[in-house]
Amino acid sequence: GYPLVFFTTLAGLSGLNPELEEAARVCGLRNWRVFLSITLGSVLPSILAGVLFCIAESLTTLAAPLVLGLPVGIHFMTTEIYSTIVMNPNMSAAAALSLPLVLATVTALAFRSWLLGGGGRRYMVMGGKGQRAERVRLGAWRWPAFILATIPLLLSLVLPIFALLSAALMDKWWRGFELGNLTFA
Repeated sequence: GYPLVFFTTLAGLSGLNPELEEAARVCGLRNWRVFLSITLGSVLPSILAGVLFCIAESLTTLAAPLVLGLPVGIHFMTTEIYSTIVMNPNMSAAAALSLPLVLATVTALAFRSWLLGGGGRRYMVMGGKGQRAERVRLGAWRWPAFILATIPLLLSLVLPIFALLSAALMDKWWRGFELGNLTFA
């Protein structure tokens, strides 16, 4: 999920015109106000697109919940749909089980539309390519910002590798993660 938000946000930031931020600073706005009103306001559609990608991805993920959750009795919508189709084929029940996923997706899209379109706001990119943005000094916030930015990166690298290794080392995946179930075979 992290790469989806990162790359959509990066695309929004690369199209941002730094002259808008500079003009806001010349008019007397402080850095936080420039960030909230100009930068975040301009990149918000890109961030929301990444978030919607993540929601869609998490709602449709089957592999990790099937391998890690089902053996220990944790059921997800996708594993229930899978079980309904594979174990005891019943397509009408599977369609009924998938309805909340469809409703959640439609609700997320409607919320995004309301958030971006509310109050007569319109979003557009005003050519920012080839221009250099001014560096903002964070001062005392430098290390907390670094740590906050590093946590999702580390989690998005470490957790999937742990899930892959644990699934690869399990003898029988439906028994779950326990020492007696681990094998190098």
